[in-house]
Amino acid sequence: MVYAVLLFLCLVKTTCSLAVDINECFVEKAGANQMNVKRPSPLAQSCRNNNNAFCAALFDVTEANDLQNNANPMMGYKVHENCEKAALKAEAIRTCPRSCAFCCLTPQYNCTNATTGGPPVPTCADGRANCAQVQQYCTVEPFAGTLREQCRKTCRICT
Repeated sequence: MVYAVLLFLCLVKTTCSLAVDINECFVEKAGANQMNVKRPSPLAQSCRNNNNAFCAALFDVTEANDLQNNANPMMGYKVHENCEKAALKAEAIRTCPRSCAFCCLTPQYNCTNATTGGPPVPTCADGRANCAQVQQYCTVEPFAGTLREQCRKTCRICT
C-alpha cells in the first residue's frame, strides 16, 4: 500500500524538485562568507538507498545548483522537500536514507544529531577509509566534488 501511494506521488510530482535545508542528521560548520552551514553527519554517502530508482523518482535533489552546492562542504546541504513531509518520512528513512541524508536515523548508525548534544565531530577528517588511495582525483572532475566532501583532510580542504 505504501509503495502504491508513493508511486502515485512519484507520477504526479512536478518536474521541478524543491529542495529544502537539511533538518536531520546534520552538524553546523563554518561555510562560505563566514556563515554557518548545515552539512550531513554522517555523510550522506555513508549509507545506501534500498531502491535507487524509487529514491531517484521521489527523493533525489535534481537541480544542478543544489547538486553543486551539496558537493561543496562550504555550502549548505539541501534535500528534496519530500524527505521532510510527515507522510513520507518513515519511508524515506527506511528506503532512501542516502537520498535524504538520513543515515544517522538508520539502525546501522543509530546516532544522535550532533547539534543536540552528540559527540563532537572532528572539524577536519576524511569521511571514507580509502582517501589516500584516491588522492590524485581530488582535483579531477567529475570525482573532485565528491572527494572534496568525503576526503576533506586528504584533499586539503581543511587542516
